[in-house]
Amino acid sequence: MEKRQLIRLVGKVLFWVAIVVLGLNLENLAEAFGYDSVLADFAQGEGFFPAVWSVMTSDLVFFGALVALGAGIAAWADHFAKKWDSTHLTHEQQCVAQSWPLRILADELERASHLPQIPAEIFSKLTSRYNTLRDLGFGAPSPPLDDPRAWFEIHQVYLRLLWPILNDGHVDLAKLESMRWNGQVTKPLSGVSQQDSRIA
Repeated sequence: MEKRQLIRLVGKVLFWVAIVVLGLNLENLAEAFGYDSVLADFAQGEGFFPAVWSVMTSDLVFFGALVALGAGIAAWADHFAKKWDSTHLTHEQQCVAQSWPLRILADELERASHLPQIPAEIFSKLTSRYNTLRDLGFGAPSPPLDDPRAWFEIHQVYLRLLWPILNDGHVDLAKLESMRWNGQVTKPLSGVSQQDSRIA
């Protein structure tokens, strides 16, 4: 056991020992601080504590506590409802949430568009994002890979068309435009060998 852990353990043990000793010597402690008369009055039902107790158990305080309890329950219910909503998005919220990732992808494509081949990392990100979009009911283009420059341009145009519409919350319009664009540019791929030769 490290020295620091040993010191902490000793400190914890001594703390609880001190609490027990003080509890057993409560009367002596109260006398030392001049509170022995207060404890004596409390034991005899006199002084400050009985008055406080009668106020705390009055009907007015009871009904006030019920109101406070109701407000507290409502606040906690609202808190947990918001946490639930933040982790269980509606279909429309999931669609709108695609806006920012699509914009980031569009920027990455633009930065890489001068390359002679399609970077494997970008291809993988795009494929994954398009699978998510298709699961949400969008159309996503699958242009051929034999022309990297055209491939970059098609995806950039598609992404820059889609993300502003989603950002404004127009999910139905975004789906309609994605289907239209998908129908215009998608062509059957010629196979894995083509991918191997055009993706770096």
